[in-house]
Amino acid sequence: MPETMICKVYGPEWYQRGGLQEVLAYRQITAALRLSIAPTLYGLIDDPAAETCVLLIEDLETCHQPVASPMADAWLDLLVDTLADFHAQWWEDPVLHTAAFLQPEDTVMRMAQAISPQGIQANAASARIAVSRFRSEYGSELSEEEAHLLARLDARWAGAFIERTVDQRGLTLLHGDFHLLGNVFTARQPDAVSPIKVIDWGQVKRGLGPHDLMFALLSVDAVDRRSRDLELLRRYHQRLLARGVNHYGWDQCLWDYRFSLLTNVYQSIFQGSLRWFRRTLDVVDLWEAQELLNGSANTI
Repeated sequence: MPETMICKVYGPEWYQRGGLQEVLAYRQITAALRLSIAPTLYGLIDDPAAETCVLLIEDLETCHQPVASPMADAWLDLLVDTLADFHAQWWEDPVLHTAAFLQPEDTVMRMAQAISPQGIQANAASARIAVSRFRSEYGSELSEEEAHLLARLDARWAGAFIERTVDQRGLTLLHGDFHLLGNVFTARQPDAVSPIKVIDWGQVKRGLGPHDLMFALLSVDAVDRRSRDLELLRRYHQRLLARGVNHYGWDQCLWDYRFSLLTNVYQSIFQGSLRWFRRTLDVVDLWEAQELLNGSANTI
């Protein structure tokens, strides 16, 4: 056994909000991965009656380090390849239709979860309340374009997401919290067997693969962010195809990425963060966003 480990304890307050999903991730998902991107699990106790679980997880400190900023291009390319390989393994997998992936979440990341139409509508109702609070706090600071986008999201987001996901095609397993501000680690040695490791698997869900990529890139600044993101999205899409993903065209991949950016607007609203609201909108062309919400969600 290693000299040090990480102990994660979920009590009753957080058992449903991440604990159960992390147990699911380590029991069912990471064990089946063909690539070792999750830390090693050394032990797990799950007590449903007490709504408590304990996980003993590999301490990455000796062999990995948090992503350096700015992230080198070679590491960014490897990150995209790793994410595409992960998504390709779970692309349209039957396990994504089981109860564990259809149970609605109650976290700020809930909007990316592709569940039933009723569940998506329920999330949209919760978002409507959050938007009302957000407007009360920041309404005087919102531009006319930003206010109009919020109104269009309220009117159209749920319908567009339902239209895109109702036939369950082109869905995969999301890490769900794939950010580069502490959840992704790179190996200290370039020839490591597992050059990239990802922690915090408590938000795994069924959804649109480009959402994970969007969430990772959002915190990585670039001189020309849109060109950089488009190039990496093409790399991601080509990697999916190379790994055997079928019937997922470039136009759909691009739509999914752009829709994921709009979906992420809701996370900043649930968090009450005007900074991250603006950070997301910096990457969103507001006119294109209107067209996206007005057009068809399915090009597969």
